[in-house]
Amino acid sequence: DDRTGATHEMVKALYVYLVRHAESKNNSRDLHDSRAATSMALPSPKEPSSPKEPRLSPLKEGYLEKNVEEENAELSITSDVLLPSPRPGREPDPGLTGRGKEQAKAVAELLRKIRDDPKTEPRLRPSFVYTSGFQRALETCYPIAECLNLPPRFHQDLHEEGGVFEGPRRGIRRESYPLHFGMNSNQMCQVLPGLQGTENIPEQGWWVGGQEPPNDAQKRANRCAEWLWKMAEEQGCDESFPEESSGAVVCVTHGLFMDRLIKALAGLDPHLGSMLIMTSNCAYWLVQLRIDHDENTPRIAVMAACNVVDHVPMSIRTGHSICGIAHCQPSYT
Repeated sequence: DDRTGATHEMVKALYVYLVRHAESKNNSRDLHDSRAATSMALPSPKEPSSPKEPRLSPLKEGYLEKNVEEENAELSITSDVLLPSPRPGREPDPGLTGRGKEQAKAVAELLRKIRDDPKTEPRLRPSFVYTSGFQRALETCYPIAECLNLPPRFHQDLHEEGGVFEGPRRGIRRESYPLHFGMNSNQMCQVLPGLQGTENIPEQGWWVGGQEPPNDAQKRANRCAEWLWKMAEEQGCDESFPEESSGAVVCVTHGLFMDRLIKALAGLDPHLGSMLIMTSNCAYWLVQLRIDHDENTPRIAVMAACNVVDHVPMSIRTGHSICGIAHCQPSYT
């Protein structure tokens, strides 16, 4: 065994797939996605939809059959503007749209192919699945856990910025908004059978109620990053013996929080500042958490793949919007 004569600490690495949830009723395909798809001059076959979801069809200049002004109102909120409660169309804890369910199936099938491909290194094979407690994350995780035949596990810190709340995300909030607490253990397990880690969730729900302040979201991003780095320390594989790896981790989380978490993993300040990280629905980031205590920088977060979304067909693809900046990544092959 080559390890017996080693005079330095081993280099450890853990691979993490950060997966953004599929399209929900709160972030259904909007103007920027329609224009992105139209600009690619691709056909738009009939899209799957749930019975309650309004049909979407391009109108002149790419507008959809919805009140775009209403949907984008949140993007132009200033600190002295109060929106009604709730914002039209916004739900505290929505489920997936019909299109979102198709997106979830697409990323689940991709992860299964990655795992089952004989060319895939053991350290890249998805072997552990974690999810936030939001309904849209649980519903996204369902086909992933099913395809991989892995027990999903709830992690409190993976939830979206703000938590489960009513009313606008930005701007002045009135005190009369009703509190929401998310689902309790039984409700979560009904959405995602076999879900683990819910034993200590209160009967009223996993969330504390109210809106999480931005400073708390920053602290949570750092805390979540430390959880992943600790996992890398404890179960990361020796780089000299990658075949002995126990596998990669899949985390189903959310767009705004992924922006903060990726920055925290890279050692950056995880606030919404001069750099914004955008992720399409059901796209993934593959992050290698590399630990080498013999180096001056013992922790290195390698962004091995960023906003990968080619597995989601353009006909059902939806992008991301942060601070009024929107993008839907097209495919060029």
